[in-house]
Amino acid sequence: MPRFASADYWLWFPGLGLGDVKLLAMIGAFLGPWGVLETILSASLLGLLLGLGWAAATRSLSAPFGFGPAIAAGALLSLLFPLRGWLL
Repeated sequence: MPRFASADYWLWFPGLGLGDVKLLAMIGAFLGPWGVLETILSASLLGLLLGLGWAAATRSLSAPFGFGPAIAAGALLSLLFPLRGWLL
């Protein structure tokens, strides 16, 4: 079987340990499926702001940064200020 047919080939890249997926699974266990959707929405907006701030601080648009803190902050926002009425 060719190497590119296995999942390891497509899922293993340097820096991609699927930690964000595991974090979202834990958030789903606590907040449920709607909480995960709210978390992804708010984490995307927070990640955009974090990325713009990081790009301004490093003066480089190609500098990598972690998305985990944005997911954690999005989960906290989803817990404290739920948007369930907006998503339904």
